[in-house]
Amino acid sequence: MIRPVVARRRTWVILAVLAQVVIALVAVAPQLSARLTGTEYRLRVEPFDPIDPFRGAYVQLAYPDLPTSSSSGETPEDGARLVFISLATSGGVTSGLRIDGPAPAEGPYLRCRDDGWRLRCGIESYFLPQADASAVGTAVREGSAVATVRVDSRGNAALISIDVPD
Repeated sequence: MIRPVVARRRTWVILAVLAQVVIALVAVAPQLSARLTGTEYRLRVEPFDPIDPFRGAYVQLAYPDLPTSSSSGETPEDGARLVFISLATSGGVTSGLRIDGPAPAEGPYLRCRDDGWRLRCGIESYFLPQADASAVGTAVREGSAVATVRVDSRGNAALISIDVPD
């Protein structure tokens, strides 16, 4: 009688652990897909908050060659809108053009959410070792830093690194 109870509990524990693994994988699937299958692009970066871009080893970034939110700063009634940014590379640096319709049929693009205040493409935050924060922070403030971003075929993006000139 005790063995079936133990077996049922073991089954429920295994199912609970598997469910948590599946939920975690679904949550990180877009970033993971971009990191594993994406093509690399180089984008110029600048600090989103020029007063204090680093809080420890964390920075909020803006991309001057990508479009910004065209909204008035109000959150749309239906929540964040899905928008696309078509990417074009010239001289080793990539820039983008906003598209409010369906995803582009060809060419690379970013899939972003427009919350009425800022476009969110999944590449706005960067974490780095504390020892590197000062040099990267200076380069970002001076406008000489370039981000390496990987973008997959569905427009999911992942920020890989921020390159600082020597």
